[in-house]
Amino acid sequence: MNKEKRKIIFSVFLAAIIIGSVLSIAFSPRFKPPEQPKPKPTPQQPIESFKAEEIDANVEQLTSTYVLYGQTTIANPYELISKLKSIKSVREVYNPNYSKPEQNKLAFFCDILLESDSNIESILKNIEEKGILSNAEAYVKAMLKLPAEITLHSVDANKTKEFKFDKPFVIGVVSLATKPGDQLKVNLYLQLQGDALVKGSAKAYETKNLSATPRFYSQDVNAAIASLEPKFVIAEQFSYNGFDLNVLESELNGLDDVNNASLSLKLREYFYVSVPLQADENTEELKNDLNAAIRSIENINNVEFERPADSNILKIKIFFKSSEHKNYAYLKDAIASVLSEKGIEHNIENVDAFISATLSLREALQGEEAGKLSDSIKQLLSSYGIEASIAQPAKLTIETIIDPDKNIEIPLKENVDATLLAGHSVGETVNVKVNFMLVREEVSYIEAMEPALLG
Repeated sequence: MNKEKRKIIFSVFLAAIIIGSVLSIAFSPRFKPPEQPKPKPTPQQPIESFKAEEIDANVEQLTSTYVLYGQTTIANPYELISKLKSIKSVREVYNPNYSKPEQNKLAFFCDILLESDSNIESILKNIEEKGILSNAEAYVKAMLKLPAEITLHSVDANKTKEFKFDKPFVIGVVSLATKPGDQLKVNLYLQLQGDALVKGSAKAYETKNLSATPRFYSQDVNAAIASLEPKFVIAEQFSYNGFDLNVLESELNGLDDVNNASLSLKLREYFYVSVPLQADENTEELKNDLNAAIRSIENINNVEFERPADSNILKIKIFFKSSEHKNYAYLKDAIASVLSEKGIEHNIENVDAFISATLSLREALQGEEAGKLSDSIKQLLSSYGIEASIAQPAKLTIETIIDPDKNIEIPLKENVDATLLAGHSVGETVNVKVNFMLVREEVSYIEAMEPALLG
């Protein structure tokens, strides 16, 4: 065997001895490797609940998931889920939950996922018709954008915390009337572990839809008269002395060009009787005597006495059944008779009243002809103690109105209903006060009135 070969064999043999020695030591029961110190666990920070109320939010997108609420006598959630999933367009039902009974029924909540083109209103109707839930309501889940930084208030402790979102988007629950782009006020609830948001804990609930909240405005506008109606209208407050409304209606119907007059009279529920007092008169005794006498009259509801300071006048406030205007005329005579029999000087005051009338005309009068008829009506009403303005319904051509909050023009698709003083003509330009209501930059209500009719 040559020298080189022996060297190799020896090297292999030596290596085997060394490895064997190491293994024997390692597996020897007396061998104990040095203990390594165990790492100390990082202490877990507590989870805290926070809320932020009435914060701004913008609706980025509506989802196809709804929160369903209703009442039921079925205590098995799996049975309810099965019934709900049997309805067409309901893809999934999850997160079932019951709350306290209401009117001997359980309040049931769940999330339902619908097909994207589904109509939630028809599904709610279907749920009711099938008797699955009663008083069924739904709210839609939406992606909301919140302010990047929010002041949070602890639910359990008296402290606040400034919190900054990594991404200020949360899933919120909003009303069915809410639309993408709407500006909302929401209440936000979330949990934090230290400064970190607990995943899935942030939930927002709509409290107010600023975009859907009606906004009322009034603007002065010059507009052309597009048309005039064959009608006069009267609406006036006055002091009613007891005349017969049927007689007045008959006289209005007798006027030329009046086709039909319809009147309505509403009286205030009380009127006053004034009684002068003698210097040495026993006021309390007089009150008792008058109270008994007046209450004995039919259609009297109540009697009160008022005496202004440093006055020798006793005011009797008489509440009566005012639904029939003839009651006042009857009471005037009855009270006058009672007080006269007692030899009591008195003054019965008129009762405040509101008269409304619609006079249908044979044709749509305008200009001088309308003015003449208006004057005749005013003269007749004046003889009954009514000073009234005579108005005529019309249509005005108004192209746009201004949203003052955003300083933008909003086009009007149709002519605007207006009430004008009788005597105008079609094509004439009039100045009117336009009252309108905006919802989401759309006009939901609009009317115009000539300022002279506003009082």
